[in-house]
Amino acid sequence: MKEHPEFLSSKARRYGRIRGIVAALAVLFVAKSAHAQLELGLEFDKKTFMTYEPVTATLTMVNRAGKELVIDGPNGGSWLDFQVIDGRQNLIPPVQGAPKPQPMILPAGAPHRIRVMVNHSYPMSESGLYRIKVRVYFPPLGRYFETR
Repeated sequence: MKEHPEFLSSKARRYGRIRGIVAALAVLFVAKSAHAQLELGLEFDKKTFMTYEPVTATLTMVNRAGKELVIDGPNGGSWLDFQVIDGRQNLIPPVQGAPKPQPMILPAGAPHRIRVMVNHSYPMSESGLYRIKVRVYFPPLGRYFETR
């Protein structure tokens, strides 16, 4: 028994839609589970800083992946990045030639703390409010995760 081309076309379209939905759900699942695999926290030493005073904080990373991870940036880039936004909602670009952190091994389970000085790499010389998020590159997914 031969099937009509219209039927095959309709059947193929339905199959393609189902595959697309399954693929989208798989991507969402992987992204959600990967986010749960790497917990990030950024805690500043204090709430207000004077102009030109070092803006220091502690970055806490917890590897929940169940195995150690090698944390390194993409294509020789930095694995640690900040998003600094001033009071006028302008994104502050990093200083050219700022040192990049070395790759590191993040053991499973235990919190790993790193002291960071944000205004060493980002010019924050004007008085005002700044919003700062930290971004860490997650090699298994090839993307950055950031604090809220």
